[in-house]
Order: sequence, then structure tokens, then C-alpha cells
Amino acid sequence: MAVPSPTKAEFRAWLRKLRDVYVGSWSLPDRCANAARFAERALPLLAGAKTVAVYLPIGTEVDTLPLIGILDAQGVALALPFYSGLKAPPLFLAWKPGDTLLSGPMGLRQPDPATAAAVDPDAFIVPLLGYTEALDRLGYGAGYYDRAFAAWPDAKRIGIAWDCQKSRWLPIDPWDVRLHAIVTDEGVVS
Repeated sequence: MAVPSPTKAEFRAWLRKLRDVYVGSWSLPDRCANAARFAERALPLLAGAKTVAVYLPIGTEVDTLPLIGILDAQGVALALPFYSGLKAPPLFLAWKPGDTLLSGPMGLRQPDPATAAAVDPDAFIVPLLGYTEALDRLGYGAGYYDRAFAAWPDAKRIGIAWDCQKSRWLPIDPWDVRLHAIVTDEGVVS
């Protein structure tokens, strides 16, 4: 008798718990050192990018603030996602450190659409719950980034994840878009 595969929701819950345990045991200095290493590894992958869509970390997601600081200092334009609903088209708004942020759904911090312009990213730095060596990504389930990748098909797609989030298999659907690279605490998968 075949063992049923876990659903995406079950896989997400398991991967989130695994990440929380993995990262939760680290000291703050260790987390900061790792965030700096992530930035060092991600920068070469962003060579030539003019507008990079980034994310601000929530919970045990990888801290992107060192990378954001370096990109900002280099004059790279930054953008954050603006989430306005499950069926809404993806929107990325110009943002730089120090700009005002609004509270969004699911703990997101996002720019004010009344004052921040919509931009077209040529690179994405994205969070994820799981990934494979084949560069498949399991996100949070709303399909936001898959729709964004379809809207900007020529943009670089770079995932940021802890090594513990690697899986041999993920429940992937036809609309799930592969990444170009994944930066982890152990190296770069490409």
C-alpha cells in the first residue's frame, strides 16, 4: 500500500516548525553573523540589477537587513511587496530604509501606496518555507510570488533560506515557478 504524500499545507506547517526550532536555538550574535554571510553570498547574484524587490523578515525568516543596507548604499533601487488581497495582482512599491511603513496582513510591513510609486523589479529576493536542489520553492500558499514571477519573467529570482529548509521533494504544482538561485547559510544553490 502506498503512503500518501503530505499536502502542501501539512508540508508548510512542518517546514515552519523545523525552521523555528533550527533558528530559535541560535544566539542573536550568531543570527547577525549569518545575516551578514547571506548578504555576501547574495550580492554577486544581483550584479547588474537596478531595482531589487526585497522582503523584511518576519519571525525566523532570514534577516535581509544587511543585504538591504548594502544595496541601498550602492544606489540600487529597492521595492517591497504591497499585499492587498489574495486575488489582487502583485504590486511592488519603491522603498528605502527609513521610509514609513504600514502594517499589512500576516505581519507584513509595507510601503504606503499613497506615497510610494509602483516599480518594475528586475530582481527578486524572496522568502520561502522549503526548497529543493532543483530550485523548486514552497512559499506560504497565497501564490503572490508565483504571480509576480509570471508578471516579470525576465527578473532574477533568488530565494533566501536556512539550510534546514532543503527537501528532497516538495509538493509542486504546474504554476509554481522555479528560482534561479537559493542562498543559504551553507552556500548558494544554483
